[in-house]
Amino acid sequence: MIQRGLDKGRATWSGFREYLRSFSSIYGQVVKTIAILSLFFVLSFGTIFRMINQEFIENTIQESGKNVCMFVQGALYQHMLENDKKALRNTLDIINEIPGIEDVNMYDAENNLAYSSSPTDSLENHNPNCKDCHTNIDSMFPPAERGFRIINMDNECEMSEKEHDYRLLLIRSPILNEASCYTNSCHAHSESDVVLGSLVIRIPLEELDANLNKSLILALLTSMILVTFLLLFTRRSIRNPLSEIIRASEAVSKGDKSTRLEIRPNQLNDMRMVSTAFNEMLDSLQSATEELQNWSQQLEYKVQKKSEELSEMQNELIHIERIASLGKLSSSVAHEINNPLSGV
Repeated sequence: MIQRGLDKGRATWSGFREYLRSFSSIYGQVVKTIAILSLFFVLSFGTIFRMINQEFIENTIQESGKNVCMFVQGALYQHMLENDKKALRNTLDIINEIPGIEDVNMYDAENNLAYSSSPTDSLENHNPNCKDCHTNIDSMFPPAERGFRIINMDNECEMSEKEHDYRLLLIRSPILNEASCYTNSCHAHSESDVVLGSLVIRIPLEELDANLNKSLILALLTSMILVTFLLLFTRRSIRNPLSEIIRASEAVSKGDKSTRLEIRPNQLNDMRMVSTAFNEMLDSLQSATEELQNWSQQLEYKVQKKSEELSEMQNELIHIERIASLGKLSSSVAHEINNPLSGV
C-alpha cells in the first residue's frame, strides 16, 4: 500500500514537471502568446464595443423616451388645459397599463407630487415624491428642458423599486406655460410663470438589459470557442509534430535507426519541411553508418588477410632459417668428415 502511494506520488510529480516543462517549450510559448493576444483583443474590442454600444444605447433610450414623453404629454394636454382632474386620473391609469411604461407621475411647480399612476399599494415599495430624498431637484434635471436619468437598485433614489432587478429610465419633462394656459379662465397662472410643473415617466429597461446580457454571454462564448479552437489547432499542428520529432530523436539516440517521421498532407508547411529534413538526415545517417560498417568489415578482412600473409611469410622465414642452419650444420659435418686429421 505504501509502495503504491509512493509510485502514485512519483507519477504525479513527474506529470507536474512535464507540465512545467511544457511552458518553456515552443508549444508553451505559442499558447502563452495566443492567450495574451486573445486577452488583449478581447479587452480592446470589448472596450471599443462598449463605448460605441453605450453611445448607441443612450441615444436610442433618449429617443425612445422622448417619443414616449411626447405621447404622454399629448394624451394629458387637453385634460390639463381643462383642469379635468377625473379625466386626468383616468388617462394616467390607462397610460399605466401600456407596455413599456412603468408609471407616470405629475409634479407641480414646487416639485410636489400632484398625481401618480402607480397603485396605492405599490407606493410602499417606492416613493415617487422626489422632495423626500432630494433637496434640489433642479440640480438633477434642467428646469425648463427635458432630462434623462437611469436608476438601478444601487441608486439612492427611492424611485427605484427594490423588488425589481433591472434598471429604469427616468424622464423628466417640464410642463411649460403657454398662451393657452395663462389665458384660460380656469387657470391661476400668470404670463410670467415659465414652468407650471413636470411629468416624470419611468420606463423599464429590463428587456434592453436582457439583450445586452445575452450579447455579452454570446461574445464570451464566441471568444472561448475561438481560443479553444486556436489551442486545439496549435496542439495538433505544432505540439504533436514536435513531440513526434522528440520521440524519434530519443529512439535514434538509443540505436533505433529505422525510426522515421510520418509526413501527413494536412501538416503545416514548416512542420512538413522539418519532418522531411529529419527523415533525410536519418537516411543519410543510416547510409553513412552502413558505409562505415562496410568499410570496417573490409578493413577487418584486409587486416586479417595481411595478418595471414605475414604469418605465412614468418613461417617461411623460420623454415628458411632452419634450412640455412641445417645447411651450415651439414657443411660443418662434411668438413669434419673430409678432414678427419684436422681435429687431432
